[in-house]
Amino acid sequence: MTEMVGHNLNINSVKDNEEFIAVNLIITKIENGKEYFLFGKRAAHKSGGGQLGLIGGTKEKSESMEETAKREAKEEIGIDIKGLKYSNFAYIESSAEVSFTHYAYVVTDYEGTPVNLEEKKCDGLFWVSREDLEADLSGEGISKYFISIANILNYFEGVEHDDKNDYSYKNGRTM
Repeated sequence: MTEMVGHNLNINSVKDNEEFIAVNLIITKIENGKEYFLFGKRAAHKSGGGQLGLIGGTKEKSESMEETAKREAKEEIGIDIKGLKYSNFAYIESSAEVSFTHYAYVVTDYEGTPVNLEEKKCDGLFWVSREDLEADLSGEGISKYFISIANILNYFEGVEHDDKNDYSYKNGRTM
């Protein structure tokens, strides 16, 4: 699979072989002894509209990955990240002209309560239990998630990776 579903860049506005780096945040909470993950529902007019995706965005050239994570969390959901742990990456090529590398970080500590600050891009925030997420990832429910969800697969112990659920490859080759 070499086609990236989800990014709505105007392909005519980018330079040949331009690369974009995206940071995706795995934000969790424990409530009543259960682990939950935070997702934003992508607005209908956006690429991947109606699907649940991780909080995050594209790295600016002048900032570090950690700075990108903190900026995106503040801009999108109004939280201040205090603790961050690198998780994994998925290199996904969207076309011959543009490629995206997605890096996932687990947010281990933050201040504030997540609220949707980007109503034009996001139709709401949703906490999904680990149980429900694992069931979705192992069944047909994966279709309700934006492609960036693939970045969290390595976060789960025992999840088997194959060409249906692992986007960490380019041109059919596992990285």
